[in-house]
Amino acid sequence: MELVRASDADYRDLLKATSVPVLSMLRVLQSKNGVHREEVEYANSILPNAGTYLSCGPGLGHFIRAEPGAQFTSSDVSAERELLVRLSKLLPEILRVLRCTDADRAGIVLDIVHDACREFSSIKDNGRSSANRKRMSAKLNRVGSVAGDLLRLVGDIELGLPDYVQRPYRRYRRKVHGEERSATATWLLDDQLRFLAAYTELEAHRTATGQGGMYVPGDQAKTHLVSEAYSLARYNLSPRYVTTPGSDFSFLCSLLYEVSTGVRDESLAGAINRFATSDERAEIDEHEAAFSEERDWQREEDNFLQVRESIERDTRRLEGLKTELRTADLSREARELVLIELEECEEKIDEHHRLHGPFLVWASQMKIDWASEAALLRETAALRAKTDIALGKRRRASES
Repeated sequence: MELVRASDADYRDLLKATSVPVLSMLRVLQSKNGVHREEVEYANSILPNAGTYLSCGPGLGHFIRAEPGAQFTSSDVSAERELLVRLSKLLPEILRVLRCTDADRAGIVLDIVHDACREFSSIKDNGRSSANRKRMSAKLNRVGSVAGDLLRLVGDIELGLPDYVQRPYRRYRRKVHGEERSATATWLLDDQLRFLAAYTELEAHRTATGQGGMYVPGDQAKTHLVSEAYSLARYNLSPRYVTTPGSDFSFLCSLLYEVSTGVRDESLAGAINRFATSDERAEIDEHEAAFSEERDWQREEDNFLQVRESIERDTRRLEGLKTELRTADLSREARELVLIELEECEEKIDEHHRLHGPFLVWASQMKIDWASEAALLRETAALRAKTDIALGKRRRASES
């Protein structure tokens, strides 16, 4: 299996003053995503240009393996191609606003912008996060209710399932899976169902209240673009983030919107203003600070810096769990799960207080053959790609 490689000329093409060649962008993106030429060729043999254009996104592997729900059409390919054409025309202007003149850095910008813009439509279709939160919480509550009903039915003395199921289950494991195994003990099944009921109740509560729980998608597509523009601006130290309409930052957001939709001169003022005080901006700032040069200096000067910060973070988590433990509408079983988390959090804080340095901070300090590790990763990726193609061929052959 041969990886797609972008040449130095492809990277230099990204800095063209007018329009960037689409094929150069494709090779850079495919190279960054670890795409193999055989994957592109096989996908193209199924659907014209599917491998060429869909290889820049996460759906290529699903398409190659012929997984259910991963059936792309020519319109999907056309949409991806149109996005790349728009990006080829606007990338020079995006790089100008970012004051990016380095070819390698331009490749990173290209990768970030492409991913952000191709996600725009799917985020827009997610629906309102409040409605999604309510729906997901209801589903979790339903799982917990079904688990409770099943628990009661399995334990029904009249049915006698625990006694009757033993022999058929052993026969099933032997004939179907080729192994001798005793049936699951009744108490273990009860324990699993009780845990499932309590766990889903707790997750439903956390999801509904926004205090963690499941990831809840939303339809804030414009805010998504503003967030990506902010990350790019932080990474390139330009443009300065301001909420003023007509600023360079506002123009950068407008360019990303045009790449995503084809609509020019769209104002994202509302999304920019909302982002200014959002948790997402705070998270980006925190991440950037964690990997800044000043942070590197602090780590070298203070070997216990990360330990103290972990203690602070876990202490905040501990206070949140204590509040959650006092929630009246949680069942005793759900509160037991909270109590387990709380005790583990306390143990973690106590362990941090007892730690002694020095600590390994940099990868270069670890005695690992990094070249061999990288080679192993490449071999594994090639084997996975070969297996995906074989699986896709077998599935499609069985359907024809």
